[in-house]
Amino acid sequence: AEDDAIPPARLALYLFLRHALPGSGYVFYSYLFSLFDDDPLFMQSLSILGSAGALIATQFYGRCLAGRYNRGWGIVGLIVGTTVAAALGSLLNLLVVDDAGGRDPRLLTAPVWLLAGFVVE
Repeated sequence: AEDDAIPPARLALYLFLRHALPGSGYVFYSYLFSLFDDDPLFMQSLSILGSAGALIATQFYGRCLAGRYNRGWGIVGLIVGTTVAAALGSLLNLLVVDDAGGRDPRLLTAPVWLLAGFVVE
């Protein structure tokens, strides 16, 4: 439909702003590496968990959201919503940093990494 069209300038502005914001992912990865540098198997496990979370998220999108939000303003709303969810999901990493001084950080890092992998994807 005509009213479902997205003005290209607005879409371009959103995409520019979304990718222009600085990220801190590399700092957190460096922190995890320094925390678990003596356990490369656990670091590899975290990578696999992140990929598993992303795979689950992709399946969820394909089965539950793609049919409803596949064009026009619906897809823009979905992109904005998932961007906000990803930003909030990345805050889960603060739990790992906050708890690292107490117990074994592996107990909290693995489930947080899986959940963050799902939300961020």
